[in-house]
Amino acid sequence: MRIRLLLAFACAAALLALGSRHVFWADYFVEAWPAYFHLRVDGVDAFLRLMPAYSGFVSLIGAPTALLGAGMDWTFRLNAIPGVLALIGLAAALHARERAHALLAIVLVAGSPVAYLALDAGHPEDLLAAAAATAGVIAAVRTKATLAAVLLTIAVLAKQTAVLALLPAALALPKRKLRVLVVPVIAALAVYGGLQLLRPGGAHTGIAAGSFFHPWQIWWPLGVPADAAWAAAGHGDITSPAWLAPIPHPLIVALALPISLAWW
Repeated sequence: MRIRLLLAFACAAALLALGSRHVFWADYFVEAWPAYFHLRVDGVDAFLRLMPAYSGFVSLIGAPTALLGAGMDWTFRLNAIPGVLALIGLAAALHARERAHALLAIVLVAGSPVAYLALDAGHPEDLLAAAAATAGVIAAVRTKATLAAVLLTIAVLAKQTAVLALLPAALALPKRKLRVLVVPVIAALAVYGGLQLLRPGGAHTGIAAGSFFHPWQIWWPLGVPADAAWAAAGHGDITSPAWLAPIPHPLIVALALPISLAWW
């Protein structure tokens, strides 16, 4: 167990180091960092006005770490630590039941290539949300309803997309199914709703998708020619039509219902 935990910590440390090399070029620089910077300089009103849509993570984890006064890169790394620790815990939970595949589980979870992509893109909140959501479903499969509800609440407060895990967890539980549905939703309404009410100038819901288009996306045939400035910036010659932007994110959540029922 000690050797496996040491391996998990080593993988997670490498993940954190490699994933935080290019903070300036990631989404973090344009989404979360302005809120943290102005929290220090201008106060809470500026922070609330500038915070991105994943406001639960930014306010509950990001703001306290930002107030420590570290620079941009180290504030990012401090924000990523809860997610990295969650990945270590998830790796430990997996290998306890799959001893023959312990090494593979630790490397793919504590040193997850997908987690690396999330960090490299500037989204430390994704690590915590994904790890806690996955652990919550595993806890539900093991009939631990209270633990599942706690983990899923953490996941949803880290990022709203973790609601995708609620229905699989509820379907996995033989009883007390409402616990894993009601507790995270109430917590999310309290935190996100409260922050939106406090936010000066209205809410930032994060429903609209971005404008980056690539051939491997299912929306590629619907792309339209990008303007000259967008193409000159190296973002590609194809971009999203205006009508498409509000569709993909809600569609992902909506697809959770039939996919969960098919899994059940």
